[in-house]
Amino acid sequence: AQYVLHSENFVPGNFSVIIVPSLADLDADGDLDLFLTDCGLTTDIIYYQNVGSAAWPQFQWVTNAWQGLTLPWASVRYLRFFDLDEDGDLDLFFLNVEGEEGQGYNLRYYRNVGTPQSPQMQLVTPAWLPLEVDFACPEFCDIDSDGHTDLFVGEWNGGLLFFHGTDTASVSPYTKPRPQRVMDLSLSPQPGNPTVAASYELRAASHVLLKVYDTAGREVRTLVEGWKDAGSHRVTFDGSDLAAGVYLVRLEAGDFNQTQKLVLLK
Repeated sequence: AQYVLHSENFVPGNFSVIIVPSLADLDADGDLDLFLTDCGLTTDIIYYQNVGSAAWPQFQWVTNAWQGLTLPWASVRYLRFFDLDEDGDLDLFFLNVEGEEGQGYNLRYYRNVGTPQSPQMQLVTPAWLPLEVDFACPEFCDIDSDGHTDLFVGEWNGGLLFFHGTDTASVSPYTKPRPQRVMDLSLSPQPGNPTVAASYELRAASHVLLKVYDTAGREVRTLVEGWKDAGSHRVTFDGSDLAAGVYLVRLEAGDFNQTQKLVLLK
């Protein structure tokens, strides 16, 4: 890949020193929001909501004190968002420094006890790892494609720890049941040329909005708007009057939403 500098001020603001960005979809709207730590400005988490689109973000400042979480030593607070308990929302991990909560260097684990759209982080433990790690910087992934989450942790002295996941919770003893999904959205065929069937299933009766947007976030079509009973539903989208390209199909049902990418051919 080749990268070309687009902007030196993509996120406007008065920042100080050692700015560390983290990106995660914390409102479950299909695009990435931005979180910053600033060693010289604040010991809190700065939160910008993406009010643009998945294809072209536009970050709007929300707060300098997200969730009321205080980060002493902000220069080494690398935030990691990951759905550890597999309940459909993102949890949070970051460094616990020596002496905090009566613990040594480790990883703090905050469980999201809110919803995918409205997170509420609750501290579970300041010492999630089974051993102390100086200035831990975590990264979660399934490195060996075995269906289990693995964990890499960088540390102060240059080491890289690897925890091999043997179950979905990896090295964590904290789990909770995974709830049934409230809705499912699927598009077929993909790519569409030019018609696509949008199928969705509701676990309960709900007011439904099903709309199509372009990658700039502009609404181009309303497919469904109204009350729908529980069960399977299907509607046909005819894109013959639209340009070929990528579109976003967004389903809203009650307090839940889901977005799928649609590729339209001509």
